Amino acid sequence: GKQPESLYTVLERFPGVKHEGADAAIVLEPLAGVTVLIELWGPDEEFGAEANILFDKSITSFFCTEDIIVFSEIIAHSI
Repeated sequence: GKQPESLYTVLERFPGVKHEGADAAIVLEPLAGVTVLIELWGPDEEFGAEANILFDKSITSFFCTEDIIVFSEIIAHSI
């Protein structure tokens, strides 16, 4: 959480691009037609570090809610 820019090392292992927003952000396409935005916010004097995994609303045409949760866990563990 103290070095959000280290998220960019994921791009050495997975195809994706840097994205504007957050302290560090990338967009990945782990499955064909499924894009994922990963945002990292470093800690400041008021809040601790935070990470968000965001999907396009079309994800619901591929997965049910439970599968999206598992998919998010797989992505988090892979990065």
